[in-house]
Amino acid sequence: MLLLGLAFGFSGFMFRISVVRAWVGTVYIRADGTVEPVGAPINITDKVMYELWDNINVNGLMASSVVIERDNIILDGNGFTVHGLKSQLTIGVDLRQRNNVTVKNLNIKGHAFGINLYQSANIKVQACNITDNNWGIDLKYSGNSTILGNNLVDNGLAIRYGSSSTHNTILRNNITGAGSGIVIQENVIST
Repeated sequence: MLLLGLAFGFSGFMFRISVVRAWVGTVYIRADGTVEPVGAPINITDKVMYELWDNINVNGLMASSVVIERDNIILDGNGFTVHGLKSQLTIGVDLRQRNNVTVKNLNIKGHAFGINLYQSANIKVQACNITDNNWGIDLKYSGNSTILGNNLVDNGLAIRYGSSSTHNTILRNNITGAGSGIVIQENVIST
């Protein structure tokens, strides 16, 4: 009787449980234009336009949420988020040694590196929310890239314009709560 009374007593309470769904693991856009693993939350159009349709949670030490191995593409985050584990040295979007790639409308949160452009050229990062990463955007050894209209919030270092980076444009970005805003190393600034 006591259990029955408790069951009816709690029946007046309504509980709403929200299920947070997200892909777990690393997603690769391969050099041939395919996406791995099968079922990863990215739609492909003509192997040029790649669009997220779900959040991605990285898992594992030194892992990445999205690794781009293909040049001449657009990754549209559609407002979804790639979540990381800063303590595990994760990367939100890994664009190392890429050329002519656009990343837009993506939320990147909680990584060691939000976006890594190491040794890349002609990259555009636009309209992204890059939050709570150790380094928001790393432009080390990169050139002719554009960082435009992004929100960089609560990153340890928002943008690192590093060694041998040349001819990059950083324009109309909102940088708040950063330990350091833009760090420029071994470069000449001209107007």
